[in-house]
Amino acid sequence: MKLPEVKRVMSLRLTVLWNGMEYSVSGCTLKYDRKGGNWYYLLELLDKRTQHSVMVVPMEDVTIAEKSTETAHI
Repeated sequence: MKLPEVKRVMSLRLTVLWNGMEYSVSGCTLKYDRKGGNWYYLLELLDKRTQHSVMVVPMEDVTIAEKSTETAHI
């Protein structure tokens, strides 16, 4: 997932997938790796089923759920 997609997903509250599970994006963090000298983004994902589990994962590992993109055009 790219940063413009993250902004869209957060503003429209779309469902995303990570490791085959459905989540909503509750935050996005920019981090700096001092050893490698690289910037990278992490997404904070909230479990859609329980609303209690939060995962912090690399932005590249997350995809938009297909059913979310269908409902976003309505």
